[in-house]
Amino acid sequence: MILPDGFAVWQQPRSLEYTMTPLQVAAARGPQYRAALFLLTRSPVFQRRGDHWVVPYLPNGGGIDFPRLLARADWSTGERLMVEAAASVFGCRPDGNSTVSVNLLDLRSGLDEPNRRAVYHAIELSL
Repeated sequence: MILPDGFAVWQQPRSLEYTMTPLQVAAARGPQYRAALFLLTRSPVFQRRGDHWVVPYLPNGGGIDFPRLLARADWSTGERLMVEAAASVFGCRPDGNSTVSVNLLDLRSGLDEPNRRAVYHAIELSL
């Protein structure tokens, strides 16, 4: 007997393989991951870079390598503020003790309205 999709009942079904990207794996780890990755890939300041620029900062064992991201010296002011906001919603502790603190007044003056809205959206995602 052959079913409508061309699969004969005596055949072994084909394996359906689905490979998740590193970003999908990271996002599946929880709301703080999704919030931080949203800021690093979907905020207006980073949209032009695409999604894959952040992959080298996603260790296989989990986490986001914010200390290395924060150590980069080539960020614009807006990019740096967005990385700091992403680290903050993620709960990053780069020195092992305190979390990254973001001054909301710096965000107000250093980011335009679309980027500020992205930060507000990320805060909601992280809850």
